[in-house]
Amino acid sequence: MTSAQQHTSPNLPLHDNFDLILKLLGNHIDDFKKSIDLTGLMSQLGSDTELGRQIKQMVEDPLNGINDNRKKIDAVNHDIINLFVTNYLRNLDDIVEQAHLKVLPNSKLYYSIILKEDTFENRLRISQFTTDYNNFEISDTYPVTLQITPLSVVSSVEHERQVI
Repeated sequence: MTSAQQHTSPNLPLHDNFDLILKLLGNHIDDFKKSIDLTGLMSQLGSDTELGRQIKQMVEDPLNGINDNRKKIDAVNHDIINLFVTNYLRNLDDIVEQAHLKVLPNSKLYYSIILKEDTFENRLRISQFTTDYNNFEISDTYPVTLQITPLSVVSSVEHERQVI
């Protein structure tokens, strides 16, 4: 597989969501910039902000700070990946009734998908996302599982939120 094939796929809504992803990242950067500015002002007044305390903690215990930062980065990456998955599933609104998300400890995003009609063809359409997504290197760090779940058992499946 060539590098171009490995990083692009016509089936994933990357191009359609590019501006939305940039806006999401921009919002995170804008919020962080505001926090930096506030921390600088509060420091001059002799007071701390949450960011100021985090910086001091990182200096005192750098390994813990690295772990905290990784959690924040993971959360942003989960948001972006969830955007891809959710938009893909919304494009399948003719077959998808509901979708529920659970983020597992190993950074795996687990989706319970309830189909309007559970057929082999519909299952193939859902599984196409996993096939395409697994061509991206990010799938090693942030695996995604799309599990078809019967409506009758969805209430017994642990999930964090309904995404569709």
